[in-house]
Amino acid sequence: MTVRLRTDSRILGTADLKARLHVSRHPKPTPLARLVAMLGLCWRRHRERQRMQRDLPGFTDEMLRDFGLTRAQAEEQASRPFWRA
Repeated sequence: MTVRLRTDSRILGTADLKARLHVSRHPKPTPLARLVAMLGLCWRRHRERQRMQRDLPGFTDEMLRDFGLTRAQAEEQASRPFWRA
């Protein structure tokens, strides 16, 4: 099946047409959906920082050098409260 769209002079195949229709059916996310997505992102970042803080003291000096940290900086970072991480 081929279809000629008025805004476009080229002929579209079935796959192209389905792809265009699929994209146009998805509306812009609602403000609530964007808020929920942002909260989820913040939560994942917080958990990642917590894990890094917990694991920093156990890293070897070579691993810390890869991060650009000294042992003293790693211990300082690990002792910080979560809201200052």
